[in-house]
Amino acid sequence: MIKYSLYASVIVNAIFAMVVLGVIPFLLYLSIIFNISLIWFLHKTVKRSEEIRDDTFTFFNSIEDFTGHLENLHEIETYYGDSDLQDLISRSRRLINEFIEMQEEYYDDLEITTEEEENDSSEEEEKEE
Repeated sequence: MIKYSLYASVIVNAIFAMVVLGVIPFLLYLSIIFNISLIWFLHKTVKRSEEIRDDTFTFFNSIEDFTGHLENLHEIETYYGDSDLQDLISRSRRLINEFIEMQEEYYDDLEITTEEEENDSSEEEEKEE
């Protein structure tokens, strides 16, 4: 109800401004209303974009944790060498690599690395020494 009252107020004030003050102040009034609406929309869009970015970061971390859990499960003696579990691990690695590629494309400032990338970087450091 308040929303409709606000809309009615804006329209009535616009008509009042045009009748009393003329066309130029009316156009100025419309411009101000348009700019305020645009700023509100931009603020809402940026806020939503930040929420999506945070959710995506959380999702990337969850996938990485899942992959780590699968690798730890595979190292247990009971499951060591199980081909189904090995296939699941390799699929999860491919999946996380796809997510990392998407992250690099859209979210340059997020840092997510897999154990393979960490191992590769530590091996490169050892070679340099």
